Amino acid sequence: KIAEDTTNTEEIKTKVAAEEEQVLKKVQETRAIASEASDRLAEALPALEAALQSLEVLSKNDINEVRALQRPPQGVKLTIEAVCILKQVEPLKVNIPSKPGKKEDDYWEPGRGLLGDAGRFLQSLRDFDKENIPEIVIQRLQKHIDSPDFDPIKIEKTSKACKSLCMWSRAMYTFYMINKEVAPRKEALANAEAELAIVKEVLATKKRELKKLEEGLRTLQVKYEDAIRKKNEYETKVDECNQRIVRAERLTTGLGDEKVRWQENVSMLDHSLENVIGDVLVSSGFVAYLGPFTTEYRDNMVKEWITKLKAFQVPHSENPELVRVLGDAVKIRSWQLAGLPKDNLSVQNGVIVQYSNRWSLFIDPQGQANKWIKNM
Repeated sequence: KIAEDTTNTEEIKTKVAAEEEQVLKKVQETRAIASEASDRLAEALPALEAALQSLEVLSKNDINEVRALQRPPQGVKLTIEAVCILKQVEPLKVNIPSKPGKKEDDYWEPGRGLLGDAGRFLQSLRDFDKENIPEIVIQRLQKHIDSPDFDPIKIEKTSKACKSLCMWSRAMYTFYMINKEVAPRKEALANAEAELAIVKEVLATKKRELKKLEEGLRTLQVKYEDAIRKKNEYETKVDECNQRIVRAERLTTGLGDEKVRWQENVSMLDHSLENVIGDVLVSSGFVAYLGPFTTEYRDNMVKEWITKLKAFQVPHSENPELVRVLGDAVKIRSWQLAGLPKDNLSVQNGVIVQYSNRWSLFIDPQGQANKWIKNM
């Protein structure tokens, strides 16, 4: 499961990286388009700003002065015509004196009406929707733009106000032409931004999916590590149990060996129990009467007592020797470590001292008994 999720996560990471690269590319393309469009539009801004600034210095009197002209100069007429065309004011149809039956467009009277409210007129120029000028308007304006008389410098000689209006008209024309050129770029920019938004949304979805997978993978990793930890703990416990089993088997084997010895001891104890009367009788006599005598005399007396036991049919061991019947091997070993000589006579004397009800008298010319008693 972890390997599968890791593979899926890596695949999605690769896809996310590719999507991010695509987003970055789209961002760069969009910025390039926006920058190009912005730079191109910036070319129209100086003329537009100059025209708007020139409008700001105009007063109502300047506009009224133009409106009051009865026989306007050619430059003034061209300017008013251009303003009327841009504001889509329809001209009057008037007869051409030199061409009977023919009529021409006359913008002067409609233009004078447009100038009737100077304040509103100037504000309408400031608020003019330059982004949406119809192409037919520009086509009608083209002959004015191409006319050498439609020049702000020339027109300034006849009217200060018309100079500003001429600058404004030319600025609108310039803005339209540049805006028209930039329009495909704007459309491309809009499309690029739309595509960028889609790609960003796809990228965001992929990132959310990746985050979810990574969180799931982390959870699985934690569970996996916990499982490994438990596995190691169980393996340790299994090893401990195996070691205990080995020790138990060794103990069982050892106890099996001890069983033989215990059975032998039981057999010996049973035999000793059967012969305890005669053995204890001989040992008691040994303690009571044989202490002062030599080894040879002691052995002879024990043999004589055994003969009597047989005669009276008293159960006894084959050799009811004092040390074997009453002696304790561990205690005897401790006596010897304390200085008791290891010969059989000395050991017998030690057992006699142990079981005697009276204070024993030691005949100790070599000081061995004295040393033993002091070390005890």
